[in-house]
This record gives sequence, structure tokens and C-alpha cells, in this order.
Amino acid sequence: SQQTKSKKLAAALSEMKERVVQGQMLSDAISAHPGIFSELFVNMVKSGEESGTLEQVLAQLADQLEKEHRLRSEIQGAMMYPAVIVVAMIGIGIIMILTVVPQLQQTFADLGVELPATTRFIIGLSNFLTHQWYLVLGMFVAFGIGVLFAFRSKKGQRVVDAASLRMPIIKDMVRKINAAYTARTLSSLIATGVPIT
Repeated sequence: SQQTKSKKLAAALSEMKERVVQGQMLSDAISAHPGIFSELFVNMVKSGEESGTLEQVLAQLADQLEKEHRLRSEIQGAMMYPAVIVVAMIGIGIIMILTVVPQLQQTFADLGVELPATTRFIIGLSNFLTHQWYLVLGMFVAFGIGVLFAFRSKKGQRVVDAASLRMPIIKDMVRKINAAYTARTLSSLIATGVPIT
């Protein structure tokens, strides 16, 4: 609790220490903090307590968490470049719609020609973004809050997970990540003496 930089984890570890000192099992003390320790973590500790191999179980959990952290960091690193490119493209598109299109609109008006549907749509979008920007900002904020709540609810998480398993570009990566997590978890559980059934 003195080593960690996270105040939430430090408080949880101090509280767990008090529970263990009072005679509770470590697995019971850990299960009081589901936001920090997963159900798998709790059950592996419980199996270690029952089989007398708690030291090995904790070493395996530490190893597993390090591998998961490394994998997560690699995934985030791999996704950073495409995310920056997409954000830059969106930013450039918005700047062009707000600055370049209004100037071209006057040129088109002076020519007095019938414009294609796509050009009329872009001009209309430019006018909308220029004059009703507060509505667009409100829609983005509402969308962001909606996505945040979706990720935090079980039903929303299920929808996001199902969608990620069907998205053409990322579905293979998601399946490989899930397979890696499953194999690693199964390996740890078997090694700590949990029956395969």
C-alpha cells in the first residue's frame, strides 16, 4: 500500500490488511473490492488457500497480470497510429468545410450553374456547421456520454463486444486477443490445481 501510486489501490490494500489481521481469509478480503480484483483473481487465491499453494498462485497471478499489461500496451501502441490518422483526417475535413467551402460557395453562386447533389450536400453541411455549431457540439457531447454509459453497463458492453467480433478490420485481432486471454487463464487455473471441469 505504501509502494503503489494509486490512492484507490493503496486504500484497498490497507483495508485488506486490516481484514486479514482480524482473521479473515485473504480471498474474502480481496472479494470486498470487485472494482480492483476480478472474480478470477479471487477464485484463484481461494483455490491456493484451499490447496496450500497460495505462494505459487500469487506468483502466477503476478506473472499473468504482467503479461496482460504487456499485451494491452502492445495493442494500444498498435492502435495509436491509426487513431491519430483518423483524428487528423476528421480535423482537416472540418477545417475545410468551415473555411474553404464557404469561399467556394460564393464562386459557385457567381457562376450560376446547377451543382451536383454531392456538392450541394457539402455546401449545406458547411452552412449547418457554420451557423448551428452549438447543435453539433451538443450532439457530440450527448454521443460521448451515451458511449460512456454503454461501456459501463453490462447490456451496452455486450452490444459493443458483439459488434467488435463482427467488425471487418478488427474482428480477427479481437478473436486472437480473447484466445490468448482464455489460454493464459486456463493455464493458470490448471497450474493452481483447479480441476479442468
